[in-house]
Amino acid sequence: MAEETNDSAIDVTNVDKTKKTVLLLIVLSVLVMVLTPVITIFSIRMMTQKTEAKTEASDHVVNKEIVLPQIQVNVAETNGTRFVQIEIVLDVSDAEMVSIFEDQTPENSKGRLKRIMATIISIISDKNLPALVTKEAKSRLATEIKNAINDLIRSDTDGIVTEVYFYSFLIQ
Repeated sequence: MAEETNDSAIDVTNVDKTKKTVLLLIVLSVLVMVLTPVITIFSIRMMTQKTEAKTEASDHVVNKEIVLPQIQVNVAETNGTRFVQIEIVLDVSDAEMVSIFEDQTPENSKGRLKRIMATIISIISDKNLPALVTKEAKSRLATEIKNAINDLIRSDTDGIVTEVYFYSFLIQ
């Protein structure tokens, strides 16, 4: 009979432990179900804020791209039988420089587009075929154009042309 009392005491403790375990699992499940969306929403908001902060910080540093009108020029030493057609994109260090690369108007007294285009045409028209064909020649041409434009706009702005890209370069 003493054994039956011990067995029932063990059964009661096992039942109590089982109930506590089940209750603990239920509470943990509810916590996981409640906390998962809260943590997800919090994480998304934090990532969004970091992205906005990066965007605001990068607005002050980002180079601005300026697309120039297409240029078509005769190649030197070909008696007008060959020409080059180029489309150029400039990276500038200051977004406020955009007005310099527009036509001069009463509202935009800083506009230097015609002078810039004339300078580029002059540089390109002095080049013969070998000075335009190779990759190294195009790189030298881009550097020469960049330096010439920077010299031309130096008095109008503190910004500079950082890169010159040819996104279309056709020789016929």
